[in-house]
Amino acid sequence: CFVPTGYKDKQLAFHPSAVDVRLQPEDSPPLIHRMWAYQVDTSQPMETYKSDDNRMFTMVLAKGKEGEHWHQIFRGDSAGVRCLEPPYSLTETDDDVIMEIKLPF
Repeated sequence: CFVPTGYKDKQLAFHPSAVDVRLQPEDSPPLIHRMWAYQVDTSQPMETYKSDDNRMFTMVLAKGKEGEHWHQIFRGDSAGVRCLEPPYSLTETDDDVIMEIKLPF
């Protein structure tokens, strides 16, 4: 996920549980605080990766039932929505963040 408040001097807190997950930058409201749509295996470690400047974050988790097809990651998401290509592109430089949207969408 893209963390828009990414600063090298701020901590990025990741709080997973069997029921939900929260990703929260220091001194900011949560970016993600959602309930899992399916069971996760909390006996396995969750791996996390983040960029040095705290702008990008990735998590790897084990499914509760190995091989199960998940139609969504979080409860309330539309089925398959995260499998679709977004109708925009995001480009970042040292000075700017540019979002390009193809119209009509």
